[in-house]
Order: sequence, then structure tokens, then C-alpha cells
Amino acid sequence: MCEQFITVRVGQLPGTIQTIKAPSPADVKSVLAKANINPSGYELRLDSVRCDINTKVADGQTILLVKAIKGNCLS
Repeated sequence: MCEQFITVRVGQLPGTIQTIKAPSPADVKSVLAKANINPSGYELRLDSVRCDINTKVADGQTILLVKAIKGNCLS
């Protein structure tokens, strides 16, 4: 049986985005490990939608790690 792979774009912002081939099925955690990226201190986004480390990833998706921005609170 042949192992199937997916292609995922991954990167930290600001920074560069790289393309990773990962065995399918994959989750955010396994793709970040393959890309040697530590998610600590970053907000995770999968195709611009906030996600967590266990979110499943499909072929062609993009994982971005963005610094959480602290803003003013409106009360």
C-alpha cells in the first residue's frame, strides 16, 4: 500500500512561508513538527480561521502562526 502525502504551506508571521509534504492524514501539530516550527506564543490559523494544534489538515491548506495582538478593551 502506497503512503499518501499532502502539500501544506506553513509559516510564522512576520516571516517566510514554506511548503511542506506531510503524510496523510495530518494535523497541525505533525505539520509544524515536520517544518521545525515551535507554536509557543503564537495564535494558530488554518486558512485564516483560528484553530488548535489537533485540527486536521487537508491538501493545499495554509497554516499560519501569528503573534497575538493585545488591543484596547471596549467596556
